Amino acid sequence: MSEFDEKCGGEEWEVSSGAEQRAGEGEDSGGCGSERGKEVVVASGNGFKIATININGIRTSWTEFNGYILEHSPDILAVSETLVPPDQISKKCKVAGYRWIQAGNYRRGFGFLVKNMVGVEVLGKPKGSEAIFMKVFLSGGREIFLGGGYGAKHDKEFIKCLHEWVSSLQPSDTFILTGDFNARATDWDRKDNYNGRALREVLPLWGASVMNDKPTCYRSNGSSTVDLFITNEPELVLEHTVGGDVNSDHAPTLATLDVNGGAENGERVFEVLQYRKADWEMFQKLVTDGLDWKELKILVQCRLNGRWRRDTRTKLEKLMVKYIQLVKEAREAAVPKKTIKIATRSTPYWWNEKLSDAMSKKETLVGQDRIQSTRRRRRAIALLNKKIRKMEQDIRTFSEKQRIGVSSVFHGA
Repeated sequence: MSEFDEKCGGEEWEVSSGAEQRAGEGEDSGGCGSERGKEVVVASGNGFKIATININGIRTSWTEFNGYILEHSPDILAVSETLVPPDQISKKCKVAGYRWIQAGNYRRGFGFLVKNMVGVEVLGKPKGSEAIFMKVFLSGGREIFLGGGYGAKHDKEFIKCLHEWVSSLQPSDTFILTGDFNARATDWDRKDNYNGRALREVLPLWGASVMNDKPTCYRSNGSSTVDLFITNEPELVLEHTVGGDVNSDHAPTLATLDVNGGAENGERVFEVLQYRKADWEMFQKLVTDGLDWKELKILVQCRLNGRWRRDTRTKLEKLMVKYIQLVKEAREAAVPKKTIKIATRSTPYWWNEKLSDAMSKKETLVGQDRIQSTRRRRRAIALLNKKIRKMEQDIRTFSEKQRIGVSSVFHGA
């Protein structure tokens, strides 16, 4: 059982047993697909698109909902307040070329609508909250973690659930959280509420930002920003827009992700930290001088002596956030960076991880053969080449059938 499962209680979670939902497979186009194998996403040429919609009753807004999908063609939609139970939505609300992944708990109805050609692995569905956590496989072997859900007002467990999931990830993992969180804070809205204050407290701990800059909900008593898009890698987001008519008091949001890592003219640019050339004396001085050691000592003594006040935990968390920021600023000042460029080729839409693994194995064998050539190794390379060609042919045929099928349904062919 993982650390995340232990925190949330293993018996309260529906977790896929290491299985991934394979792209394009399932009983029908509206189903959730089978849970076998791993498939790489097919990203559109304009980037990977994630939409967030509070539909406020999907059956009453069915025409507008399909129209929005046809116009924008998002790869994944986070749909809140469907007002349709999980066991019925895949049958009654089929969308050509997509499959539903529903939350384990049902109050107002939340689910991800995922393109059939997008590969995902469902990581967890907490029964105490309307939320889903999963891994999305992007082109070129890249992966992102995607979480979403619907949080009712004054829902203490919802923000706690998000925090526990994010805390279970590695610092190097890229994650996105999206959905109608009913979280308002003056950082992104005109006023605060309970969910917003709770979310604002944990955002610095995640190292994440809210990408919204416009209201998403319009009512007679005013507007609010509650359909949020949060990520710890803002540079991944090429564009985040709000707008579109789906016959709801909430406006859809659409985020376009740069799945090619900002590459232009066939190049990817990286910044490498040169720790061997770092000025460690400067680093230590910046951290030591910046932290309030007197306050830390008082708080630690309160903890050790059992004088634990109500605000002590909050002060410790704020001090920890300040310390993390100090370390980051000291690293920026003391550790030099080197910019490197790596030539890249665009990945075909039909490429997947199995092909990447086979190509890596082939490159290893070819390298070994250059050092010491043997008949057995040459035969293994020839067999692997044959296998790779067969895999390419099968995958391209399957992908073309999917594209033709989706196109014919949308355009009435």
